[in-house]
Amino acid sequence: MIDRLQEKLLPARGSFLLGIAAALLLGGMLGCSGGGSVYSTDVGYLAERFLPSERKVEVHPDSMRHLAIVEEDDQIKFELDEDYQNLHTLWSSTFQVATAGRNVHQPLTYATLWSKELSLAALQADRGVTSLTRDKALQMIENRKQEHAQTLQIDVYWFSGPDGTPISGPGAQVRLSDDQGNTYRPARDDHGPLREAFITGGNTALYRRNMFFFKRKVDGRDILDGINELRLSVSPAAAPRVQFEWSWEDN
Repeated sequence: MIDRLQEKLLPARGSFLLGIAAALLLGGMLGCSGGGSVYSTDVGYLAERFLPSERKVEVHPDSMRHLAIVEEDDQIKFELDEDYQNLHTLWSSTFQVATAGRNVHQPLTYATLWSKELSLAALQADRGVTSLTRDKALQMIENRKQEHAQTLQIDVYWFSGPDGTPISGPGAQVRLSDDQGNTYRPARDDHGPLREAFITGGNTALYRRNMFFFKRKVDGRDILDGINELRLSVSPAAAPRVQFEWSWEDN
């Protein structure tokens, strides 16, 4: 009788072990895809992805297609139909070298335009806004919406050598232009510390996040009104000039 019982248990045990193996495999696949929290992002993983030199997006930077903010049981809830890293990817582009005869030695460099929904999603990624009381969360969300309405932020993740000189340093030139011939200079800029990003093969690469802030209202006009393309041109003091492009269909 014991032998017959073991015969019945063996298939079930085998199915159980197969289930564990499948779960571990799925977990490994998610980890390899730059996984982790829904509200996390991996600069190294994003830098190594195929990013277009002109990022074409279906929606305007002020749209809220991928993020819904809802009230539930006196709390605020964020509903993303893309994870946070994919949202970064959606608004990121790689560089084009705009200086003849010169090459960028760190091909991982890329830039991210902060759309409205990416800026709002960052409240959860950076500050855990949905864990706050309803009123506090709503106030933070409203403040972020106003910031986005007043300022357009573009970050350049510049991969460099050990010196890690900020690209916004002395002698650098940064310019934003659109498809209507308008040109703008940053109202201000900032940069983070030199960091390491993990890349393929267990290696690391050094990068610095350079942040550029442009006024949304210039001469009484919103710089995103009536346009469908933006180009950021960056000329560091000791490196070739590069540019990043974004375009969208819905205005």
